[in-house]
Amino acid sequence: MLSWRSLAPSLLGLALAGAAACALEEPPTFRFDAAAIRASRAALERLPAALRDFEAGRYGLAEEAFAALLAELPAHQHAATAAPVLGLGGSAAYRRLISGLETNLGLCRLRSRRYLEALPPLERATESDPGSAQAWANLGVGLLHARRPCEARTALERAQERGGAPRTELHLGRAAFECGDLAAARIAVSPLLRSSTRPDTRFPGADRREAELLLAQVEAEEGDLAAARGRLEALVDQAPDDPLPRYRLIQVLSRLGEHERASAHRQRFARSAALMATIQGALGESPEQVEGLHWIAQTYTDLGLDHLAEVHYRQLIARDPSDREARRGLAELERRNPYGRSP
Repeated sequence: MLSWRSLAPSLLGLALAGAAACALEEPPTFRFDAAAIRASRAALERLPAALRDFEAGRYGLAEEAFAALLAELPAHQHAATAAPVLGLGGSAAYRRLISGLETNLGLCRLRSRRYLEALPPLERATESDPGSAQAWANLGVGLLHARRPCEARTALERAQERGGAPRTELHLGRAAFECGDLAAARIAVSPLLRSSTRPDTRFPGADRREAELLLAQVEAEEGDLAAARGRLEALVDQAPDDPLPRYRLIQVLSRLGEHERASAHRQRFARSAALMATIQGALGESPEQVEGLHWIAQTYTDLGLDHLAEVHYRQLIARDPSDREARRGLAELERRNPYGRSP
């Protein structure tokens, strides 16, 4: 088994190039005693198991493990002492480690739909490593889920300034839209609309569809209902069983007074929405159980939501690498999405 020395930076994805160092320094009186050193090293030896639970979607177990790790490790203010004692590459590396643990703790709560509880660790992650685009982006997503879009917008802008991932554009566009800044929402998602291929993301088609959907909402809000209708009809043609574009199209058609056309879409929307509700109910009741995950992944595939199907296939493979059904499903997704990862 690999040691925590190699797993900590690589699996947590914390070694971001050019991360700014935190200005806070530890109190000069802080010292490790022998017991504290042993406890910290023992805590880091448990990191690989915590990461495996996280990757497998066992968020309750992973949350407990990340919280325990943070309780046993020195705070980021003590990075200058902790890093050499624990064999890490300097203060910045230790701060990235603590930031990553806080981020993963927050994500466990976020994915368990405990949005308000997710915010404190996500905020602490940005304090531990303020130069991390990943930390600011995840805080922005958490704030969006907590219905604090204008604060989310600030966090996402900071993520972009630090070289955020492509999906940061989508989240920033959503935050700007929910803050009422339609022009900024357009600008945020415009890079995703320039090309149908995005080799810097796993599912370029999904990213583009989300950007088109947001732009259609902007057009509808601006009163350009004809443009919104055309955009939404194209999205429905691309992914007929994705319920959200069809729902938005029904709204626009109703506003245009085209009630007969709106009614024609409602039956298919009802079927897709019912499937989505069943999925969300299953995830809410027993998100850590294997039973049903194969069905959830396949249903997402059938709905054309490949990026969501991939998440669950990878969780199944993390739980059981020999799961042939999950590997077949993932291989099919990658054939349909040439920029997808290989297992």
